[in-house]
Amino acid sequence: KLKTFNPFIKEYYLAKERIVTIATGTEEAIHHNFANYLDILMKDRNSMFKVNVTDVATNAESIAQTNVGNTDYGIASEYALSNSNVENIRYVCSLYDANVLILSDDRNTQLFDFSDLEGSSLSVHIGPKGSLSNVMARRVMDLCGISVERMNVVETSYDSLLEDYGKSVRVVFLVSVMNNELLLKLTDSISSHFITLNKLNNGNLYSKTAAEIQIYKENPYLHKTLLDYNDFSKMYPKLARLNERQHYIPSIKTRYVLFAHNGLEEDIGYFVLKTISKNLHNLSSFMPSSTLLDISFSLLPLELEKGARKFYKEENLIVTNEENSDCVYYINGAKCPENKLELTGRLTDINIFSVNAF
Repeated sequence: KLKTFNPFIKEYYLAKERIVTIATGTEEAIHHNFANYLDILMKDRNSMFKVNVTDVATNAESIAQTNVGNTDYGIASEYALSNSNVENIRYVCSLYDANVLILSDDRNTQLFDFSDLEGSSLSVHIGPKGSLSNVMARRVMDLCGISVERMNVVETSYDSLLEDYGKSVRVVFLVSVMNNELLLKLTDSISSHFITLNKLNNGNLYSKTAAEIQIYKENPYLHKTLLDYNDFSKMYPKLARLNERQHYIPSIKTRYVLFAHNGLEEDIGYFVLKTISKNLHNLSSFMPSSTLLDISFSLLPLELEKGARKFYKEENLIVTNEENSDCVYYINGAKCPENKLELTGRLTDINIFSVNAF
């Protein structure tokens, strides 16, 4: 009532308005779009918080800026988080998937799987040095038992790739969200198809071979996925199929994560996550409708941000183990690991998704 009827009190509150800063790596424009969308949501609700979007060059820089407290929030991949100093980083939610997309031009008719490239003369573009695609490509080679020296890798800029694809470059390794302008340009210029990643994904999302179990336990930032040609053909109408009977391509993905500095006020953390979760249905009017954005949990051993913990408990998505306050688990009964925070489940599809399938 004081805020509503006393203009002097209202002016005082507005003068104390909190600026929430978000560091967004520029490798994926979707981060910037998401942060701007959140700013719009805050303004629509006449919030006491404002959003200031800070562009940084890479995922790693987004993590570094938030870890030292220069920004309140950051967005980066699970892969980047697992390889960075996250002492002061707190987990909020996972936002959207970054799929490993291995694109081959249609002249490579004998090329079916990524492992077929070992010892081949075909040039594989793995992204510029330091990019997420580049570091992930090297990690995937290692996990597949492929020596980098036995791959004809190219690490030029993406502008050069557009000139060279279909000529000196015959295969492209990308880590990207579904909506990717570069992928659209590549598939429009040269008839292309996806190839599989069978050594890391046997094609079954709900079970794992003994080798896969070991890989995914040691690399919690990786997840099995199936690329649906029907979904991708809507975004990339000229995308071809090497085998017309194959509707899904086994591959892997990492997730992009929203995280916060451990000094973030609980009420801000709670309000931001609640605002996101209650307005996911509005994303289609702001972001490409084919972009798959949902809030899901992660297997990364990160502590929960205080406001996020409050929100998840309020929504009955998690319960805490009173004997171990650092342990939070999915309410359907997943067991707490002894010393790590582990979250399993998905807010928008909580009943059918479980990443704790070991």
